Amino acid sequence: MKPEIDKSFGDVEVLKDISIDVEEGEFVVFVGPSGCGKSTLLNILNGSQQPTFGEVYLNGRSIYGDDGISKGSLGHIAQQDVLISELTVHENLKFSAELSLGDATEAERLERVELTLRRLGLWEIRDLRVGSVMDKTISGGQRKRLNIALELIREPAVLFVDEPTSGLS
Repeated sequence: MKPEIDKSFGDVEVLKDISIDVEEGEFVVFVGPSGCGKSTLLNILNGSQQPTFGEVYLNGRSIYGDDGISKGSLGHIAQQDVLISELTVHENLKFSAELSLGDATEAERLERVELTLRRLGLWEIRDLRVGSVMDKTISGGQRKRLNIALELIREPAVLFVDEPTSGLS
């Protein structure tokens, strides 16, 4: 029997008897109507929320344990942008690298920033200010790719993407 998770908010049962087993290299998509619990499920799987009942395991170890198994292993790209509008594309990614790659040297962080910018097709716009949704400087697709880059720079083993096409035409 596979482990199951449940999640309730007060008397409201949001997730019930959820059991998922994902192997390395698999791509999993959760589809459903607005409000059905997709984001809640992703938040439980990435460790930012705990289930009311059950455990989430990564390589056989609970992600909620004190041994830090999930630290750095799990990446999450939220529905909403987490960009700093006043900074350039390059500065946003560099800031993320400085926060998440503390053990790396400055040269290693810069190399990872430049590689990530190139891989995600953001190199040509690296010096543009990001701007806000109301003050657009870069396109919606470029914003989405930069949000993805902020997580990919850490090279997580598992990446959760909530609403990956939101904001795109």
